[in-house]
Amino acid sequence: MDKVIDKLIRFKLDCIADFEEIQELDNSKEVKEANLLTEFILNVLKDKISQEAYSLIDDLITAQDNIMVAYREYFFKKGVIAGLTDLSFLKQLDDLLKNNKEVQAGGNFIKVRS
Repeated sequence: MDKVIDKLIRFKLDCIADFEEIQELDNSKEVKEANLLTEFILNVLKDKISQEAYSLIDDLITAQDNIMVAYREYFFKKGVIAGLTDLSFLKQLDDLLKNNKEVQAGGNFIKVRS
C-alpha cells in the first residue's frame, strides 16, 4: 500500500510541478536572478577552465538540482501525510461545532451556542 501511496503522491507532485509551480517560480525575482547568475558564471568559466573541469561543474549543478528535487518530494509527501492525519481533527471539530456540541481543545471545553 505504501508503494501505491508513494506513486500517487509522486504523480500529483509531478503534475503540480509541471503545470502550476514552474510558471510561478520562473517569474519570481529570486529564480530569475539565480538563473542569470548561474549562466553568467558558467559562461565566464567556460573560457577559463578545461572542458573536464567545466563538465564537473555541470555535474555538480545537476547533483544539487537532484538534491533539491528530493527535498521537494520529501516535504510534499510529509505535507500530504500531515494534511491527511495530523490535521484530520479539523473536520471532526467542524462537525462538532456545526452540531452545537461541546468540544475539548487543549484541556479546555468550548461550548458552542446556537
